[in-house]
Amino acid sequence: MTKSNIFLVTLAVLLAAVYSYYFTDWFKKPTIQIIAASVPVGPLVQGGETQPVQFTFDKKYALTSIKVISSIALHTNKLATPAWHLTTQSNSVPLRGFRYGFPIPGMTNSSIKRGCDQLQPLTPYTIIVEAGKARGQAEFLPQPIRKSG
Repeated sequence: MTKSNIFLVTLAVLLAAVYSYYFTDWFKKPTIQIIAASVPVGPLVQGGETQPVQFTFDKKYALTSIKVISSIALHTNKLATPAWHLTTQSNSVPLRGFRYGFPIPGMTNSSIKRGCDQLQPLTPYTIIVEAGKARGQAEFLPQPIRKSG
């Protein structure tokens, strides 16, 4: 091989590496897309001041950690106590979604937090979920229950 051939092959390999790093997802951690939505309910809900919140993902995930933290506390303190924190020691059931505060098969309350706190209406919260190497987070705003009458 001549020097010009070696140079061209090296340049092609370098360009392929740069392209694959910047324009493909091969080297990026997978991201979980989360949609948070308040579920409107009537006056049958007992306790709580907010409508139930439903979280939906872009596909099924076997979650390893779920945290719901007040966004205000999260911005001022990275170690803020979560309103709800679930973890798994083994395999959890692959889910496409769940509701705040409801039990999730294969997951238990963490040692940091037992149970879940009532969400405050119109207060921003952040949900952080992990499934192996995949991670996702979203901010949501619980809606107050509308009183009928």
